[in-house]
Amino acid sequence: MPKDAASTKATGGGGYTFADKVAAGFLVQMLRRKFPLEPELGPISALHFETRDVGNVLDDLLLILKRGQDETRCAVSVKSNRQLTKAGFNAEFVQDAWEQWQGGEGSDFDPAKDILGLIAGIIDEPTLNEWQELQKQAASTTPDRLVVRLKDEGQSSATQRKIFESLRKSPDGAERDAVETARLVSRLRVLRFSDNSEGDYINLCAEIVRDGTVAEGAKLWSRLLHLVAENRATGGYFDLPKLIRVLRADFELQDHPDFRNDWVKLASVASENIKSVRNVIGSGIQLERQAEKARLKGEVDAHDVVVIAGESGSGKSAAVSQHIAAAAFNRIIWLRAEQLSKASQAELAQAFGLTHTIPDVIANSAANNSVLVSDAFEKFEGEARRRAIELLRAVRDEGFAGWKVIVTCQPQAVEPTIDALIEAGITGAETVDFENPKLQEIFDAVEALPAVRTLLVRAELQPILRNLTVLDWVLREDVAQRFSTSRPWIGETELIDCIWDRWLGSGR
Repeated sequence: MPKDAASTKATGGGGYTFADKVAAGFLVQMLRRKFPLEPELGPISALHFETRDVGNVLDDLLLILKRGQDETRCAVSVKSNRQLTKAGFNAEFVQDAWEQWQGGEGSDFDPAKDILGLIAGIIDEPTLNEWQELQKQAASTTPDRLVVRLKDEGQSSATQRKIFESLRKSPDGAERDAVETARLVSRLRVLRFSDNSEGDYINLCAEIVRDGTVAEGAKLWSRLLHLVAENRATGGYFDLPKLIRVLRADFELQDHPDFRNDWVKLASVASENIKSVRNVIGSGIQLERQAEKARLKGEVDAHDVVVIAGESGSGKSAAVSQHIAAAAFNRIIWLRAEQLSKASQAELAQAFGLTHTIPDVIANSAANNSVLVSDAFEKFEGEARRRAIELLRAVRDEGFAGWKVIVTCQPQAVEPTIDALIEAGITGAETVDFENPKLQEIFDAVEALPAVRTLLVRAELQPILRNLTVLDWVLREDVAQRFSTSRPWIGETELIDCIWDRWLGSGR
């Protein structure tokens, strides 16, 4: 619930037309996944403006409703004046409704499954109730039986009969077929947009924004009105991913419950993968590496896609994990090569217990400050590489709005990594060389370990011990201490050979 409530005449809609406010209301319902009509038709998956060019006579709006695999199209006429009274429907609307119903050149309207819609600004409550009861009967019985009921004064009201008869009138004064009229009634929906509606939608906007305030909700409502005005003039459209993409740069939105559980599971996987990155050496020694961390932050802040190239053991993965923790990203996708090695995104989603595929989760993310990490890309082969490219492409398709991409690889893998990015449609990635730590940094970190410092002064070991994988092994296995005791467990030649073997096997 919002922290406070908007008044009926809340600011934000001044200067916009009735049609703009109606369309903005539908966009709010799309974001909130509310059902604009009966629940079995589903929420709005797309909203199109000014659709006369695709054969719609009721052309102000076209709603695409979707539930599962079933899709329903609702062609909508938006009128601010009175279109329905106890005497029946406005004659002009009746003519337009029949033209829409019968279809025409370029129209793909299907009377068997699609819907006619009328949004009116003025309808008195008793008349609206009479219509809704008539429409409900038409939808729940056969056309023939509805016609019979309307002939019986005991089963229908005078208002219902007048409304029905108004739909039968044609411009030449003749009456349209009663059974076909009953079919039309079953597929016609009438909604009212009143002064109160705008305040209600601002309150819904307050539930959609992350901070839950009406002030921020009013800003979102104003932004939606602006988007509607722009797209109505150009015959544009919005589906949910496009709408979220446009809003993401300016608003922190709540994730819809449909996707919230998937994000929780992905966050758990990312957390475990980040924890698996060793960012200390030995028994808890941490290199400061402030200059490298500052440089990494600057590159990520300045570029959408950053490729960090460094030898195995340079500490690049640890630096990335520490940057992510410090940056407090709202959304993190960090998957290892072996986790991505699935035959399809559907199989990958199943492996993690997700309701949606990860590209769908990305497309519907309402959060800013999100990051996709592909660590050690030289290990991404076959299916893992294909799945990774699909995730990269999904972020690219969002225009990087609210997203960063960080890829790490070894220097010899930079070219194939860039090729993979290009395959995902990403060009202009910034490549950053990540060097092994300086000798002085290591000296400072192991100041309390004289045995290790003794090894570090040996010129032939310095390049090797600057590799953090090897240095970590030396510290954890207590190799230096064994060598430096009065009764060493290991001789000098064996020590050097052992360190060399470890270095060569470190994946450098």
